[in-house]
Amino acid sequence: MMACLTPTPPLAAVNDTEIAIAREIQAAFLPKTCKGCEGARIAARRLTSGNIGGDFHDFIVGADGRYSLVIGDVVGHGVHSALAMALVLGAVRALGPHAQSPLPVLQEINRLLHRVNEGLRTDLLTCSLFYGIVDHQSQVLDFCNAGHPYPLVRTTSGTVLKLWSNCTLLGVLPQLDCDNIMSIGLPHLERALFYTDGITEARSSEGKFLGLDRTQQVFEETSNLTVEEQVEAILKAVRDHIGSGRSLDDDVTAFVVEFDRLKRQEGEVGPASASA
Repeated sequence: MMACLTPTPPLAAVNDTEIAIAREIQAAFLPKTCKGCEGARIAARRLTSGNIGGDFHDFIVGADGRYSLVIGDVVGHGVHSALAMALVLGAVRALGPHAQSPLPVLQEINRLLHRVNEGLRTDLLTCSLFYGIVDHQSQVLDFCNAGHPYPLVRTTSGTVLKLWSNCTLLGVLPQLDCDNIMSIGLPHLERALFYTDGITEARSSEGKFLGLDRTQQVFEETSNLTVEEQVEAILKAVRDHIGSGRSLDDDVTAFVVEFDRLKRQEGEVGPASASA
């Protein structure tokens, strides 16, 4: 007698309530400031689209007083990118407090994502990630940028520098393709803006991107505000650009860092690792 097998019911689609819960959990992961970051004032904000996003950021203070500035974006939307975001953020938080350099952190996360990708039948999980370590003792910000939108840094002279990408996206290759660690001196740094591509790729009703030039313009025009006011002004520029009543195509994440003038010492902005 042939056994009668009951078919396995299909998984229910993720509904709006579950998406809202997921977004709330994601928001709880992400800090709005860093109280332990010596010599810096930081304000972070985000705008969410209707999807579960892959944006993340963090501020990690090590036992030696150095601290990490982290922002990244898992490529794609939905549950798979949200799970990958949690995986990467967990790795960042495990490795960050002991990191002596940003490069080993990126290399380890790249290996982690590549191992996951080897077992996937769906699209690859890839991630852009900026990882910087601020050391007030040596007065240097060391960083690696794995394909992430260029952070903008304003110097005390008013020049705005871009922290260019020097590594490939994470998760693509078994070994991370990355140049040497980049460095920039702290003494003449005033402010920095870190953001995800939801800002520069925000579309108007005519389909026009906000773009890097406009993002930099808003950053420069609002430099007299507090860090909290400035990051809000940048997000307002995004909302104004997309237009009233229209929703975002992607999540938007940004944070502004103001480097304390009282902590600065005489010196020059670091090697040619950033460009105006």
